[in-house]
Amino acid sequence: MNFNKYEKIINFIIQELKTGKRNEIPKDIYFEYFTFRMHFFKYLGISELSNLRDYSEQVLAYINDTTPYCFIAPLDRQELDDALRFYIVSLGGNSKQADEIFELLKNTFMTNINKDFNYSNNHPAIFEHTSINLNNIVGTTINAYQSTNLYDALNAIDDKGVSSFMEYLIINNVFNNQEKFNEVFKGIATIIDKNGNIYINEGNHRVFTYITLLKIRDYLGLESKSKNFEIIPTATIKK
Repeated sequence: MNFNKYEKIINFIIQELKTGKRNEIPKDIYFEYFTFRMHFFKYLGISELSNLRDYSEQVLAYINDTTPYCFIAPLDRQELDDALRFYIVSLGGNSKQADEIFELLKNTFMTNINKDFNYSNNHPAIFEHTSINLNNIVGTTINAYQSTNLYDALNAIDDKGVSSFMEYLIINNVFNNQEKFNEVFKGIATIIDKNGNIYINEGNHRVFTYITLLKIRDYLGLESKSKNFEIIPTATIKK
């Protein structure tokens, strides 16, 4: 990842980790420094008054996994394409790769559940707790979000602002932290049809944003432990 833009603040934090002391914060990184502390300590679930040096290893790993988002305060809603391009560039991608990724998303086809599906007249339906990999979800049960490809699905769920969900997933480092992955994706619900296809019922915005970001990371050759993570939805209807 390209850290050039944030090299000064990263070096400042590294110096603090080495000495255990915080020098006077330069004005040009003051805002980013305290934004980082806010994100990092919230990620750990501890007080923002804690000492960074006590968590040196976690600090360095978090910077590596989440730059530049860990230095940016929650943004106002961005247009979908702009948010995706910003993420691609933040991972070291270029404009050509961004165009190729957009085509990849448009050619990631989805198989949405029949719009006439109704829980009450599709028996037998068994509610169970089934461990699933989110990458195996092929579509949604929500009519308003049903699309033929992933890019159009993103535009559909942009009713709540995909950029905000992107920031949420990245700052929580769900791609490399099983505990955070479980925490972020708790409360989702799915349906599995007789052919084994998995559809998302509750949690569309988080899940489809996650699948998109993972595809971007895969395309750029970045390691994501979450590819193998599984989660047990609150409920799975298997019919």
